[in-house]
Amino acid sequence: MAILLRKEIKEYTTHPAGGPYPAACTGVQEHKDVETAFGMKDRLQINFHTEVKELDHVEGVMDDRPMTVTSFVNATLNEKGRLMELLRQQIPTDAIQAQTRAGQEFDVEEALVGTQWLLVVEHNESNGKVYANITNAMKAPESQQVAIWEQREAAF
Repeated sequence: MAILLRKEIKEYTTHPAGGPYPAACTGVQEHKDVETAFGMKDRLQINFHTEVKELDHVEGVMDDRPMTVTSFVNATLNEKGRLMELLRQQIPTDAIQAQTRAGQEFDVEEALVGTQWLLVVEHNESNGKVYANITNAMKAPESQQVAIWEQREAAF
């Protein structure tokens, strides 16, 4: 019996531009051997939930789930890299240097997940699609406590 599949094109609602939006880092995913303009690179996808609610922007959403915005960075602890810029926002530089200087592995996920941020989002178009990109990320004030939304049964 044949198994027939059809490629579906999903439409995603783009996070609104502007900011700063209060946000929390919800996860870090690793992507190995991604083709970039500079050759094959290992990349990290850093996900954030903001206080902007999907129900205000997505038809049919009835619950309070937050919108998500993502930043892709090279998986390197290079001093001039975007990942290091993000880490320095949350962890003292000397603590990062002490761990990386000793040749130890650095757990990026442990360092970032749950951290509080203020994000500035910009829309950019590429190949007819509009993308929401984080143009600025800064550590949020201690008083900010954006909760990480957990997938739960929506009340319809």
